Amino acid sequence: KAGFWATRYRFGYDSRLGATGIGIHFLERPLYGAVYGQDDWTVTPLLKVQAGLRVERFNLGDNWSVEPRLGVRRALTEHVAVKAALGRFSQYTNVVTQEGASFADVWIPVDNSIEPGHSVHTILGIETQPRDGLEFNIEGYYKTLENVVEFRTEITDFTTVRNLVHLGSGRAYGIELFLQKKTGRLTGWAGYTLGRTTRRFESLPGDDDQPSNQRNELNLGGDFPPKWDRTHDLSLTGAYRFNSKWSTGLTFVYATGQAYTKPADGYRIQSPFGGAPTTYLPVNTYRNTGRLEPYHRLDLNVARTFSLFGTEAEAFLNVYNLYNHRNVWFREFNQTDAFRDGQAPPSFTDVRLLPVLPTVGVNFKF
Repeated sequence: KAGFWATRYRFGYDSRLGATGIGIHFLERPLYGAVYGQDDWTVTPLLKVQAGLRVERFNLGDNWSVEPRLGVRRALTEHVAVKAALGRFSQYTNVVTQEGASFADVWIPVDNSIEPGHSVHTILGIETQPRDGLEFNIEGYYKTLENVVEFRTEITDFTTVRNLVHLGSGRAYGIELFLQKKTGRLTGWAGYTLGRTTRRFESLPGDDDQPSNQRNELNLGGDFPPKWDRTHDLSLTGAYRFNSKWSTGLTFVYATGQAYTKPADGYRIQSPFGGAPTTYLPVNTYRNTGRLEPYHRLDLNVARTFSLFGTEAEAFLNVYNLYNHRNVWFREFNQTDAFRDGQAPPSFTDVRLLPVLPTVGVNFKF
């Protein structure tokens, strides 16, 4: 197999402080292109190898990347096989999160000032088929991450992406379990991941000569989890077909709560001319030491197939969040109340996601 890929991006970002014009503002239209080739080779009836090579170019910063990929599958018996995979991957756009504002995450491209993100993925697994129609797989993975980014919390102005972000490294590792039933009236699957993701932003040469808001170090150079780190991630899906027309299904998901930074205290800024304090600034603990409550929900689906004007159709009822659990989206700290009520650290309000939400519809096939 061989092919090519090309994308034209448009990145615009504008954030200004008052009427001064100072802030973050840029507009870029980079072009990304890639060519790739892949070969599936049956070495013996029991041994299969998949090898590939991808060459990429991102013209903003004139970045090139050569990425080899290799996968091997060896059958041990008729129902058991081991597999391994190794690959190098690059990323030229970065999602940059903002503390306490999950709705305001933004994508920014690399430029001449920073290298693209690079990752090496190593995967080792076992595939089994305990009986016909039933599969059980176990996979362990380890990923190294280079040139990951975090927004700087204090920015005056910037001319390059490097001025806008901290630059660091990271890793992700864990084990995944997957069980699937493919045959019979009752089908479904269960997936569970036990994993960990960490980031590290250490001091760079010359940091001691820089103002505090321009240094690279975060959390004293120690590891911390990004907000999307999930120690436990569970998905359960079941579907039951009553007959040729009626079917129903349930999906349950559970995940460890999102990481966030807890304010430990705060200080206030008051006008030299007197009056009440006008601004509250939190003093944070180490980054992402707190966790929101776990995320979980149950979804229901009921469907009926029928024929309409000679075409196949399906009417369905979906109920999102069946037991009406309001999961936390993000945590908002009440900065004004902190001083009015003498609270330290400040109180908070959890901004929550959707309640139970039914939808009905019809799908047509023609």
